[in-house]
Amino acid sequence: MPELISIYFNITNRCNLKCIHCGLSSGVTSERELTFQEIKNVIDDACELGLRYVTLIGGEPFSRKDLIKIVQELINHDVRVAISTNGTLLTSTIVAEFCNFPREKIFIGISLDGATPNTHDTFRGMNGAFDLALRGIRLVSENKIPLLIQTVLTKNNIFEINEIMSMAFRYKAWYRIIPSILATGRGKAVASDLNLPIESLLKFCALLFKKKRTLPSDQHLVIAIPPALTPPDLIEYESLSCDWGRSFCGILPNGDVSLCHASDFCGGASVEIPSFIAGNVRQQKIGQIFNESEFFKKLRQINANDLKGVCSRCCVRKDCRGYCRVRAYVEYGDILAPEPLCQKAYEQGLFPKYALE
Repeated sequence: MPELISIYFNITNRCNLKCIHCGLSSGVTSERELTFQEIKNVIDDACELGLRYVTLIGGEPFSRKDLIKIVQELINHDVRVAISTNGTLLTSTIVAEFCNFPREKIFIGISLDGATPNTHDTFRGMNGAFDLALRGIRLVSENKIPLLIQTVLTKNNIFEINEIMSMAFRYKAWYRIIPSILATGRGKAVASDLNLPIESLLKFCALLFKKKRTLPSDQHLVIAIPPALTPPDLIEYESLSCDWGRSFCGILPNGDVSLCHASDFCGGASVEIPSFIAGNVRQQKIGQIFNESEFFKKLRQINANDLKGVCSRCCVRKDCRGYCRVRAYVEYGDILAPEPLCQKAYEQGLFPKYALE
């Protein structure tokens, strides 16, 4: 039976911000989100399948008053926990509670999408979000809790990336760059206007890769683009497949189990998958859904050689597995479609020739 090693657990759709790129259109309410006891039951069941790593996301995870209890429950099961947050709700009291957890079992990822209040606040939909995020970053850093700062790259912040990176390293954080906005939720209205053309993106990534080679060993830069577009000497585990369908799934606030946390809206007729929802943990155990549902069975039947476009010719397809299947479906309406960044690079003659069979 397949192991369920990692879960992206969307524990709420509530959020105190109104980010213009939000793929889930998060807001002030969350319809019938799972209770703590229901989440605990999922954790108990998932650990029997080999669960080792959980990312808690939203919405805004700190909107839940029982977040600390959820984290404690995961750590009690020897699961490593990541929390993806906008950072604005972090206070000294909350961070003090996180100091009680083993540092090797937890890290906090905080989004920072501008080096200035104007850039960040415009993107995040609230005046003052920049200052509050920086407060959260400082608190986490000062208490020596492992920290990741991440940025969604856009036309509006490309010239601030180096400064954001410098800020991240000053706070002893890893720095991660997400290359584009996913065109779902509110992001659908802005993705085409704000995402960089593939030529500009690859030129900028080349500068980042050059920078990465010069960084000291205690400074970590993660550029989240497909491995085929990454120089071979810089490919790391962060840039490989998310292992969709095999050892990974997403759970949505209402208990729906899906390909990942961002795929509740999808369906792929080309492989006879009418919906990306495999089941709900309120009706079935997570093990039954992950191991026995037709959805995950079909996903596990997909071979790297089934992929289309440039992915069918890529020499790292067996490891990459098409990278992000949600992005491919959103762009082309087919779960077997090529990774959009790679396909666009190929169409422009920019795909590395050494990566083609």
